[in-house]
Amino acid sequence: MSKLHGVITALPVPLNKEGQLASNVLERHIEDSIDAGVTGFWVNGATGCGVYLSVEQRKQVLDATVSAAAGRVPVFAMVSAMSLRDGIALAEYAGQLEVHPAEASFFVSCCYQEVS
Repeated sequence: MSKLHGVITALPVPLNKEGQLASNVLERHIEDSIDAGVTGFWVNGATGCGVYLSVEQRKQVLDATVSAAAGRVPVFAMVSAMSLRDGIALAEYAGQLEVHPAEASFFVSCCYQEVS
């Protein structure tokens, strides 16, 4: 793993009038951010109101971000949730994608220690 550097920014989650992810807006924001020198993205954190989105919506945001970043910068997935089951589902999903490994593991390890 390379040492982190530069600007890692929390992504807002743009929604359309129907409350669905406006993926074209998110993709444009990611492209503009990379062009401006951003070196990584924090997905579904407080800025993106991640805990207010459904698990499925959070997966869509993560998918769109990973796709738009296209391996050029690391992607960090916020996987904490209002329920243990949702947090574990998000961590497992993030682990299937090629997100920065530190994020997919911290929550699950913490939760398993609590319930073990």
